[in-house]
Amino acid sequence: LGNSTTDGQDDRFEIPNFVLMGNPGTGKTTIARLIGQLLKELGILKRGHTVEVTKKDLTNSFVAGIPQATMACVEAADEGVLFIDEAHSLGKKDGGVNNEGSGNDVVSTLCSAMTDPSRHFSVVLAGYEEEMAAVFKLDPGFERRFNQNFIVLEDYRPEVLKKILLNHFEEQGYTVSEELIEPIP
Repeated sequence: LGNSTTDGQDDRFEIPNFVLMGNPGTGKTTIARLIGQLLKELGILKRGHTVEVTKKDLTNSFVAGIPQATMACVEAADEGVLFIDEAHSLGKKDGGVNNEGSGNDVVSTLCSAMTDPSRHFSVVLAGYEEEMAAVFKLDPGFERRFNQNFIVLEDYRPEVLKKILLNHFEEQGYTVSEELIEPIP
């Protein structure tokens, strides 16, 4: 997943970043949380917690500017994962509450933080596949920081959804009668 640093200052691994793409309900948030746990178990991150944010959290500039709001999220994710849900919205120019440059400011700030050797966190972006292309056009170096760790999550087939639902019921202590489980002709 990563390469050990070669500068002699630190025996830690380079931290991988990921892009998760898929429709709602395909498990992007769950996978982001699992990435944090996995990176902790591998010794790459010390805490492995997941800080879940959206564009609104990164661009909340009522008190401070966008770079400060973004860096507050980065600092909260120290030794863990900064999970940006609906990251595709960073590439949108809505002309409303967020000005057209808000996505640019967020991506620029993230690029700097991701290459700052004093920062130790993983970034996981989640969004829709086609719309994510606009995010990577905001800064030519942003896509490179994900080192081709792009994962496209397909929609679940009905039989898989059925198993997930039944497992969830079982974990909660419920039982489901056989007649409800059998397919309807």
